[in-house]
Amino acid sequence: MAARDQHKPTPYVLLSPGSALAITPDDNADLEYVVHTIKTNVSGTVRMRAAENQAVVDEYLLAGVEYGRRIDRVYATGTDVDLGIVGWW
Repeated sequence: MAARDQHKPTPYVLLSPGSALAITPDDNADLEYVVHTIKTNVSGTVRMRAAENQAVVDEYLLAGVEYGRRIDRVYATGTDVDLGIVGWW
């Protein structure tokens, strides 16, 4: 099922999304919602898919830093952060 995008028609950047979800990396399943911010509890590489153009990127994220990204999937393959991934939407 495709991730629901609660803020797609919003023409501005959300500075403080109101809801959070724990992200379990999965190669075959989209996130429940398109997230606008992602944070990890451990530094490491996260493979994620951009919601707009479906580009898959591997990015090294530092623990505790909130990264503004519109993503709809986090892949298990290519992600070495197993626990503590949180997304806000």
